Amino acid sequence: MTLPESRFHGECLVDFPFDRPDGPVRGRLALVHKGAFDFIERNRATYLFASEEEALSSLKIERRRRTYLMGRYALKRAASDWTGLPPGRLETVAAILEYPILKAPVADVPDLTLTHTDGAAICLAVEAGHATGIDLEPINPARLATYDRVTTPRERDASRNLALDAPSAAVLYWSLREALSKAVRCGFTVPFEVLELEALHEHGDGLFRATFRNFGQYAGHAWIRDGHVFAVVHPKKSVPQPGPEFWKILRATGCFPKETDMLESPAR
Repeated sequence: MTLPESRFHGECLVDFPFDRPDGPVRGRLALVHKGAFDFIERNRATYLFASEEEALSSLKIERRRRTYLMGRYALKRAASDWTGLPPGRLETVAAILEYPILKAPVADVPDLTLTHTDGAAICLAVEAGHATGIDLEPINPARLATYDRVTTPRERDASRNLALDAPSAAVLYWSLREALSKAVRCGFTVPFEVLELEALHEHGDGLFRATFRNFGQYAGHAWIRDGHVFAVVHPKKSVPQPGPEFWKILRATGCFPKETDMLESPAR
C-alpha cells in the first residue's frame, strides 16, 4: 500500500550531511511534529508491517503508543526518502536495546538513529557505518536533580565554566551522553561514568563541541535553541554541516514552540 500524501503543518525532510577529510557523508533528517499524529494513526496500515503492528498492540499506555507510532513514522519517512521505496515496503526491526534496523530490498541501506520528545520525533538516516546518535531534549528545570545525579564531579566542575544556567548545562551534558549511548549502541545500560565527557567547548551562538573520556574516536556537537538541546554524536573526524536553513525548517515543522535563530556550521 502507498502512504497518502501528507499535507499538514508538522512534517518535513532536511539534509544533515557531515564533512570528513576523506569526503562528505550523506545524512537526511525526517522531522515529525505531534500535530501529525491523527494522520499517522489513521494511515498506519499503509506503512506498518505485521510485526510493527503487533509491537504497537502490546503497548497499553497511550503516551507510549503515540511515541511508538510517531517514531516509526519518522523512521519510515527517512528511509523512504533515502531508498526511494514507499514506506509500506520498508520494515524496521528492533535490535538489541530496541535500536532500529532497516530491512529493505536495496543495496544502499542507511543506518537510522531516532529521538523523540512529547512534541516531536526526529530520525536521522546516515550512510551505513558512520556510527551516529542524536538526541532532542527540552530544558526542564524541574528535572535538574535527576540530571545532576548522572553527571560526574569532573563534569559538574567543568559546567561551572560555561555561560549557562544550571538546567541548561545539565541537559546539555545529558543529551550528549544519550546521543553517545545511541552511537555506540549501549544505551544507558552502562554506568554513567563510562559515558563521561572529556571536554566541552562553546563555539558561539549556542553551539557546543564535546569529546568523551572513554570514547576518543567520537565527538559530539550540540545546540541550545528555544528551551531545547539538540545533540549529535559521530566519528571524531566528522563535522555535521546542517546548513543555515535547518533551524528555520525545525521551527516551521513545529518541533520547537518558539522562533529560533539560524544554525551556524560547527567549528572543527
